[in-house]
Amino acid sequence: MVLFRVRPSCKKKRNVKRKIYCRKRANCIRIKEELKELSNDLIQNTKHEIVDRKWDKFEYSVRRIMDTHIPHKMTTSRHNLPWFNRTLRREGRAEQRLYNRAKKSGNPTHWHQFRAARKRLHQNLKTARDIYVSEYLGDAIEENPKRFWSYVKQLKQDNLGVADLEIDGKLISDGQTKSEILNKQFSSVFTDENLANIPAVRDNPKPAIRPISISISGVTKQLLSLKTNKACGPDSIPSWFLKEYAQDISPMLTNIYQCSIDTGIVPSKWKNANICGIFKTGKKSDPVNYRPISLTCIASKILEHIIHSHVMKHLQQNNVLTDCQHGFRAKRSTETQLIVTIHDLANTIQRGESTHVAVLDFSKAFDKVPHQRLLRKLYYYGISGELLDWFESFLSQRYQSVVCEGKTSTPLLVTSGVPQGTVLGPLLFLLYINDLSDNLQSTVKLFADDALLYGVITSDSDCDRLQDDLHKLEQWQNLWQMEFNPSKCKILCISNKKHPPQKRYLFCGVELDQVEEISYLGITFTSKLKWNHHVSSVASKATKVLGVMRRNLWNCPTKVRETAYKSIVRPKLEYASTAWDPYTNKDKVALERVQRKAARFCSKNYNPMSSVTDMIEDLNWDSLEVRRKKARLTLLYKLSRNLVDVETNNYLLVNNETRTRGSHSYKYRVPKTTKDVFKFSFFPRTIREWNLLPEEIVSSENLLQFRNNLSNSF
Repeated sequence: MVLFRVRPSCKKKRNVKRKIYCRKRANCIRIKEELKELSNDLIQNTKHEIVDRKWDKFEYSVRRIMDTHIPHKMTTSRHNLPWFNRTLRREGRAEQRLYNRAKKSGNPTHWHQFRAARKRLHQNLKTARDIYVSEYLGDAIEENPKRFWSYVKQLKQDNLGVADLEIDGKLISDGQTKSEILNKQFSSVFTDENLANIPAVRDNPKPAIRPISISISGVTKQLLSLKTNKACGPDSIPSWFLKEYAQDISPMLTNIYQCSIDTGIVPSKWKNANICGIFKTGKKSDPVNYRPISLTCIASKILEHIIHSHVMKHLQQNNVLTDCQHGFRAKRSTETQLIVTIHDLANTIQRGESTHVAVLDFSKAFDKVPHQRLLRKLYYYGISGELLDWFESFLSQRYQSVVCEGKTSTPLLVTSGVPQGTVLGPLLFLLYINDLSDNLQSTVKLFADDALLYGVITSDSDCDRLQDDLHKLEQWQNLWQMEFNPSKCKILCISNKKHPPQKRYLFCGVELDQVEEISYLGITFTSKLKWNHHVSSVASKATKVLGVMRRNLWNCPTKVRETAYKSIVRPKLEYASTAWDPYTNKDKVALERVQRKAARFCSKNYNPMSSVTDMIEDLNWDSLEVRRKKARLTLLYKLSRNLVDVETNNYLLVNNETRTRGSHSYKYRVPKTTKDVFKFSFFPRTIREWNLLPEEIVSSENLLQFRNNLSNSF
């Protein structure tokens, strides 16, 4: 006999109470006066004090000024729906009275009255909800777009925040326990650095970075560019206050920042982070499937922005960052990475050859970076002196606490990694893996921690060369104490041959799985380099999201429905489409079918006798095929004007010799193609269309003018 216990009642989680400042009722004059007094006192009387004391005085004084001169209140924890008004509340109480009477008497007439009241209440609830959503979103899309997007995002998420965690077969729903479990999980992946075996680095012949001089005007500019809807850090100083009183606050922060740089010391409170667990993929109840995002003081991030800009100028002037890295870099994106990679792979098929591609996956890459090894690399790249001391202070003695449902875990020491959520974290990671591609014979493509290693295979020696490169990466991993996840690393053979070359590759002691398709940067690659699987995948995802929009926004104004489609559904159909723009009718129709469903949704017309084509014309929508063509031509314009950081010498060759009558001066040589895979890849396909454009379009002075001229030509 099986015994079990069922809890039928739904457990509601109370909203976390937060302090809200009534900004409109703030005493601005008095705030400015006290900030000015604080600025004079901080700059004149704390010249010889350490940076920690300066920051403590600034933080305490600012919070005191806010609490004194800005009225505040605590948020309530009501569970009532916003459309549940007084009339509906009365109907609900009446329904409850009828139910109590019917249950007590058992009279069929009473039960009939109760059911009628319940049906009427449900209908009124639905009507009130539809009216509220329609009016609310209709006003919000114009007056407060943030409210609109916060509501629409809720429709796509079935569980906000951290779900109930499963530990040893038990579900944990308490916020305090969940925060402790996640903090323990996040700290368990830290690297125990071997300080006795740190690789030696030679002196870099490139010059050392110049000292930083922080100006009041620069800090003011950073403060004025803050986004006021960003959450504040552990110091509880909101961004809107820093932005609104930027002129009064910037002299104090400039003094603190310069003191921090000159002494090479980061205030200890800046190194305390509130961690938010963000779900990635997999089972939501498994703590392993959450990623830690650090929430630090906003004032700290402003100094990080200044240092990031200074370091990037040094790296760009000395050409430090490897060209194969496209992540977290200006004028580079997943789109630039994909068009170049796909061109190489398609060109191999054009030549009748095969390519073996190894898709490599780091394990908890950002959390495993050893600090002392990272500092050695920073010194090698020319970051030395006071700035190197500052980076050492920035990385050491950091503490993290996970916040879940308003409950905070016990702080734990962070012994490795670059903090995710900070400004400098991604840059430090790029510098740490910058030498990963050194001494490799195969082609390497990097986008942050996503790595691709591939080589042309014409003989067994080519396979051996790729295997040797995998061994070198394994040695790099052991030397620098990073860790690949071999269970997620795959091998894909891209070839048009009936019997493509096969090879078993070993990596980290594991034989890599050979697959027929794999996802890289959100794009599904197949062994034939065709896009039918990817088109099917994105069309399915977009259709599901469109279904959510239809169920929840059906009664909204046309503008609201159209905005939701253009901003949420259509981007799923067009992500990096310049790289994979399909050329078969079947794939084109599959994508257009989603837009035709969206046209019925936006027009609110599901009559089978109505013309969807007319609906699309009334909505003034271009077909997805036309939009993809415009996107490809726009990207080629950026490449031709160096608006994108891609070396084009191998792709855009000026063809002045074969210029025909009426052609323009920006005509490029079209590569010879015999295979559709290469013929319809980005460069051959777009160059052919580019050469047919009129002179006035390709000679546009700027990108905006080019887009306008291009739109008018269709």
